[in-house]
Amino acid sequence: MRFIGLLALTGALACGGKIDGDDGGAGGVDSGAAKDGQGKSDVIIIPPTSDAGPPQLCTLGMGEGSVGSDGSCSASQDWTCGAVKYTVACNCPKGACFCTTGNQSATVLTTLMCPTCDVSGSTLDSLAKLCGFPPP
Repeated sequence: MRFIGLLALTGALACGGKIDGDDGGAGGVDSGAAKDGQGKSDVIIIPPTSDAGPPQLCTLGMGEGSVGSDGSCSASQDWTCGAVKYTVACNCPKGACFCTTGNQSATVLTTLMCPTCDVSGSTLDSLAKLCGFPPP
């Protein structure tokens, strides 16, 4: 704690006690100990260009899974956000997931869900992110 206080004091002294840069802004006191004269703000707040509204609600669909006698497994999960359906189907030990939405699909190579083919909870959120999908 002493080090942080000493560091702050050193920083203030290094500036010569100068708080504001004589830029005409309304913040702080200039080195001449007089208030800024033009009433301009030192901070500019840029409003958002559009209001995106509330986040879209997503609904999980049915998940499916299977385990082979050799220890391999596959699992899939789909969900819908608004009118758009997303599907992630994975298999182990290949470590591949197939991401599908509408007529677009992609393959993501990952062992994130192996060895149990878990495509639920935080693993599903991570897989959705890898696929470029919104989380369910």
